[in-house]
Amino acid sequence: MPRRAQLGVETLRIDAAALFSFVDSICQFCVDRDSPAYLEPSKDFFKYIRDLGDATKAYLNVFSEKAPRDPRLYQGYRQKLETIRSAWFEFHQFIKPAIDADTLSMPYSLVEALTGRLNEVKDLDKTRFVLFHLDEVNYLQIRVSEVKRTADRLSIIIPDAQPFPADLGMIGIPYSQSSPLFLNCLIAHEIGHFVFQKFDRKKRLLPDVQKCLNASLAAHAGATAEMLDWSRDRLLSWAEELFCDLFAILLVGPCYALAYVELFGLTTVLNPDPGVASGYSVTAESIIFSRSHPADLFRLKQHVALLQGNIGWWPKVSAIRSHYIDVLEAASSLPDDKFFFYTDEQPAAYCVDTLKGFFALAPTVQNTVSEITQGLDPGVRDYERFGALIESHLEQAVVPSTVFDGKDHWYPDTVALLNASMKFSLESLEKLINSVQNQKAFLAGHRSRWLNRVESLTSKAIEDHYLLVTEKGKVPVGSSFKRPDLSSP
Repeated sequence: MPRRAQLGVETLRIDAAALFSFVDSICQFCVDRDSPAYLEPSKDFFKYIRDLGDATKAYLNVFSEKAPRDPRLYQGYRQKLETIRSAWFEFHQFIKPAIDADTLSMPYSLVEALTGRLNEVKDLDKTRFVLFHLDEVNYLQIRVSEVKRTADRLSIIIPDAQPFPADLGMIGIPYSQSSPLFLNCLIAHEIGHFVFQKFDRKKRLLPDVQKCLNASLAAHAGATAEMLDWSRDRLLSWAEELFCDLFAILLVGPCYALAYVELFGLTTVLNPDPGVASGYSVTAESIIFSRSHPADLFRLKQHVALLQGNIGWWPKVSAIRSHYIDVLEAASSLPDDKFFFYTDEQPAAYCVDTLKGFFALAPTVQNTVSEITQGLDPGVRDYERFGALIESHLEQAVVPSTVFDGKDHWYPDTVALLNASMKFSLESLEKLINSVQNQKAFLAGHRSRWLNRVESLTSKAIEDHYLLVTEKGKVPVGSSFKRPDLSSP
């Protein structure tokens, strides 16, 4: 039989060199480059990976020479290689998607605008986001706490390893969605996840969760500790998703709710039969809670509740002539007992009462969002002031970065631009299409082309805004700015 190799310094040299090569192959993708271009947060992320890679390789370079002489300590020392390898396996999954997400393939102007809005929230003034591509049609926020734990595992072993950059979030969007503007308003939901985790709202909500469950599960005196933990996990998962929805609305306005309707095709709940008094017929998929997410129509119901609150948006939203608004109103009219949650994990009655606990918790979640965003202008006043002017520009296919109200020139802010543009696309796109020769509003291809054009014009206005407001002499009014040194023509 062949002789087995003896574990020792030589085998450490071989394994350390193999791991060195693996780390080096990852870092080669993160070199400085002039083209393509990236946002600063992505550059910071790439630099972090390069620096971490250099520290890792320096450590591995002399790894075998520092092996303990005592054979009893050898296996523990060798385990460090596995810890380093597993950490770099985790980082590996983000590198290529982040490299693919250059400024030509991501909605960078929208992301910068949303980040600017977020920075107005207390204790979030330094937050920024790395973007990366996803293969699936979904938006995703990576739990930075998990990435930081991975970095911390390395720093325990590698003396020169730096912690993951503070206030750096990670958001993924579908690779196909580099151009669409309205659907990318859903990025605001992923920003909400970052905020929820940064402020440790799960821990803060636990007393309220327990209070709601004590009331809703009173009839289940025999519930085990494992069952109660399961119920707490369900409420916390649903609460986080609802928090992110409501945070997104306060960040970008009602266009988030309308984008949600579009992405998930929720107009299917509308009933075309005028003889049906309700005007809608819910689908099973739209009223069932999953293990981790509230039902779609329940989420929309909570969207409407926030919009109808003191932020002042609902009168503007309800005035939009669109079946999307019909969906919101249909969801708002659904009583809580129309929603369901069933799973094989627990008895049916126990699931129903767990869900009742969440219904009692929902107002607390809304209060939590309002508390965190206190002082953030919801944007309804600027939308009211500039919405019609923005739409008049779009009707003529003109970038609405500067509008004139008969007296002054103004630079509308992101929230006004997004919501006025979405309203125009739902109500008045045909005006633009019919003004162009040989274009027909009833053709989906023509309609899609001009919808893309409207989104492009609005994206350009959002990009222009952050250049225009740096002008000397501009006058801030609300979230918008008045153009300096110009009067009416």
